Amino acid sequence: MVCATWRARDDALVVCLRIAQATRFTAHLHQLPIETADAHQALEDLVSWGRRYSLSSYDASCLVETSGLRLATLHARLSEAATMAGVRLLVAP
Repeated sequence: MVCATWRARDDALVVCLRIAQATRFTAHLHQLPIETADAHQALEDLVSWGRRYSLSSYDASCLVETSGLRLATLHARLSEAATMAGVRLLVAP
């Protein structure tokens, strides 16, 4: 019974530490100059790009997320869609 009690206490301590760490981490994040996307607009873009280029939601999210960045991929359909969408590709030298 003592082992079970100590185990439960240890588990509770780990959970408390994780919550405290997560709280500190999010506090640090809020101090950074991070721009967030409008979730509704991002979802509309994802669905639109997925339909337009016949991509899975995952692949479409790669295009939506690049937003001015180069995309590195070996996926042929995604590369083709990126080119058609005007997303620059990162090509290995």
